[in-house]
Amino acid sequence: MGDMVSVLMPFIVLLAIGFACGLSFFRELRDKTPPPSDGEKRTSRLSYVLGTLSVLVVLGAIVTPTAMEWLAMSPHGGELYDLGSMIFAASMLVCLVSIPFVFAGLFVKEARGWSLLLLLAALAALMGGIWSARYAKSIRQAGLEEFTGRSQTLIEAIKSYEAQHGRPPDSLEDLVPRFIAEVPTTGMSAYPEYDLYTGEAYEKEYCGNRWVLRVATPRGVINWDEMLYFPKQNYDEYEYRRFLEPVNDWMYFNE
Repeated sequence: MGDMVSVLMPFIVLLAIGFACGLSFFRELRDKTPPPSDGEKRTSRLSYVLGTLSVLVVLGAIVTPTAMEWLAMSPHGGELYDLGSMIFAASMLVCLVSIPFVFAGLFVKEARGWSLLLLLAALAALMGGIWSARYAKSIRQAGLEEFTGRSQTLIEAIKSYEAQHGRPPDSLEDLVPRFIAEVPTTGMSAYPEYDLYTGEAYEKEYCGNRWVLRVATPRGVINWDEMLYFPKQNYDEYEYRRFLEPVNDWMYFNE
């Protein structure tokens, strides 16, 4: 219980500070805003601007995660993945922080209308972003499964080299041109390259596998997820097996 309190307390304090700042801001805004004249319309240009921005934020939160994953798994467009991930994370953070601030505006009559608009937009963006991120995971999973199928030709070439030479190749370039015409890409534009690990140090690290294929598949900037292929398929012996998720005969390492 004490650990839960220690985790929730900074979050509660942040919400309280945001609410207090918002309430102070909107009250000051009310005091400085002259009352409208009899013939003046109360709907201001600001309301239209805020409404348009709110729609864009909500649509962006819903579309961005799925679009970024689709681009990452496709042959082209993956270079936008990191940028999209940063924009999405920043948008979600802004929405979360803004909720207590604009909620305070509901207690000030002059700001109640567009405060309600912004509050609903922030909540819709958060919920839409969470839903979209969950759906994007299925797009990612499907893309990774297709990748494992495309990788089979490369795996067979490495095994053929090993059978003929009694050892794995030192690099994927050693397979060209006898075993494969050229070193393939992964087909995933955000993660285009295979890495081949060989040598005694890696054999010890990877549970007696004389070679291992690896593809770095980070989600965002500060992340080190990867795909691993063990030819012996002895993933249950791996030191970090609790972080592994099977994708056909590969494993996805969740950092």
